[in-house]
Amino acid sequence: AQSIAPKYGSDTLNQKLCSRSLCDIGSDTPDIARWRVKGTCLMYYDIRPSVFLDSIGETLDLQEREWKKDQSISQIGLPDNPKVVLALQPPSMKPKEGFGLSESFFSELIRLVKEKEVLLYLFGNPYLLNRFPREGFKDITCAFQPLVPMQEAAAMHFLGKLRAFGKLPVNINTADND
Repeated sequence: AQSIAPKYGSDTLNQKLCSRSLCDIGSDTPDIARWRVKGTCLMYYDIRPSVFLDSIGETLDLQEREWKKDQSISQIGLPDNPKVVLALQPPSMKPKEGFGLSESFFSELIRLVKEKEVLLYLFGNPYLLNRFPREGFKDITCAFQPLVPMQEAAAMHFLGKLRAFGKLPVNINTADND
């Protein structure tokens, strides 16, 4: 049998797939531009999605805060600006034991979305959203994996250079979990 050379290499294919698989959950027309202003806080929990945060940081002058394990929102020292972009890469892609996230994380997340206007960029399993107070988020973008092309696509989305075309391929709970 004759072999057929692939049209795209794996890097090119991943870039094309990633830019088409981002999903906006919530608003059909999120006003993300409101978060692209000085004073917006870029937060990450425990694991830093470096490509995503560095890509945004190169373009915008935003504050960055690390949210360490078992740290309360008051310990983080959020800025006065009400806008927060939370980049979350959970420790585990598997639902067992809350995707590697502690119960205190979920309690503090509820507090965060009550106190601030939060955009969530999830670099993980969308079933994790069943544990979140979704109605509290201003918008959620699911990037599914922490792979470099997914983080690049998410950064382009945040910067207004890429639309989220994907459709969430799973059903998630729509009820507020607080």
